[in-house]
Amino acid sequence: TSPASGTYALVMAGGIGGQAWYDVTIHRNHAALDCRRSAYLFFVHPFQFQVLGTGSMVIKTGHNQQYAMRINDGSFSDFKETVHKVKVNGLANVDIAKPRHQEAGLYTQDFHVILDGNLQKLIYNNLNRALVEANAEVSHNDINEPAPKYIRLDKKSFGPAKTRDGGFWVNNISGSINTGNDKETFVWVKYYDNGRRTMEAEINGVKEKLPHTGKSAKWQRLELSSKGPVIKYAFTKVNKYNPAIYDVIFTSKSNLKPEDVE
Repeated sequence: TSPASGTYALVMAGGIGGQAWYDVTIHRNHAALDCRRSAYLFFVHPFQFQVLGTGSMVIKTGHNQQYAMRINDGSFSDFKETVHKVKVNGLANVDIAKPRHQEAGLYTQDFHVILDGNLQKLIYNNLNRALVEANAEVSHNDINEPAPKYIRLDKKSFGPAKTRDGGFWVNNISGSINTGNDKETFVWVKYYDNGRRTMEAEINGVKEKLPHTGKSAKWQRLELSSKGPVIKYAFTKVNKYNPAIYDVIFTSKSNLKPEDVE
């Protein structure tokens, strides 16, 4: 346990050539990685981080590697070049995942992040503790674009088991999004529960059991809402019957309807 806020180095010695592997869990969300030279990230599952300032972020991977990346609220794009540069002006919210269709012989594993220019030389995993100058404003990368009306989860995060009508059978789906603001966020879910109340939602640690859907999938706005910027979510099977999930939308617009974005 660190005695106070500050910058610390965690050093673990393995054998020559990486004989030992370690998994490190940081139990508080408020942490950042030193990127004064570069930061090395090893891919285990999809992850998200943020960088602040003005300059260029460079992502380097090894040969025979392929990955998908999304900046702020754009769409995922697949990359297989070893060096990719992204211009940043304000806030870059970066999502890294496996590509939807990975080419034979390619894999997703090693990421070196280099921050150039006037970017803060830190990689954040929660903007609640980002180092922002007094009275400064944190803006999205596309500073001239209006704030998005909604954030839609990428369906590839739902899992491989598909239903015949385009849904995904649920065991446990969890993750987090960054809305980029502190507004209240509402959650819409399209799901089917086999008529047995088989799915539970959890938003930032608060749980809600979802109501019956009847004989087909339907949209339901959760009673739960939460304020950002970071929203942690989970959708979990609660008994032996399998629910299915089709779509999830996060929005700060209380009057937004799913049919507005379908």
